Amino acid sequence: MGYKGERLGGDRRAPSSIIINHGVGGDVMEKMHGVGKEFFEMPVEDRACLYLEDPPFEIVRVATSFNINKEKVRSWRDSLRHPVYPPNVLWDKGPKKPLLYREITSEYSKEMRTLESKLLGLFSEALEVDENHLYKKFGEQYPQVMNLNYYLSCPRPDRSSGPL
Repeated sequence: MGYKGERLGGDRRAPSSIIINHGVGGDVMEKMHGVGKEFFEMPVEDRACLYLEDPPFEIVRVATSFNINKEKVRSWRDSLRHPVYPPNVLWDKGPKKPLLYREITSEYSKEMRTLESKLLGLFSEALEVDENHLYKKFGEQYPQVMNLNYYLSCPRPDRSSGPL
């Protein structure tokens, strides 16, 4: 006998699902990867205005895994976190550079919200409640935040610990 959660691809004993490429078109993914890379490859001065050491949960934040005010050595991960929904928050507070950053991020965000709606519908179905139940609780009223991570090449992999 089946159960409603079967469409999620999981097992009742150990529910799990894997989403590959999030259902987002390849062109949108390529543009998002490209503009994200372009952001992190901009001169440090162009990104510094968004860098915040404290507090860690500021609405727009560029971060790195080292303290730029105290250390001269760059670590291997930089990140950018900012809201993308509602759209006016992205336009008011999001990065202004690269030139197409906001436009591409907005397009990607719309695709992610479509995915969110589908997943919340499937989760609602699995819980045997109205298809829109979880979306009404968690969807429209909450902001969507994007986090981009940029992993720099290790300058000395021969001195790195852990698997390569």
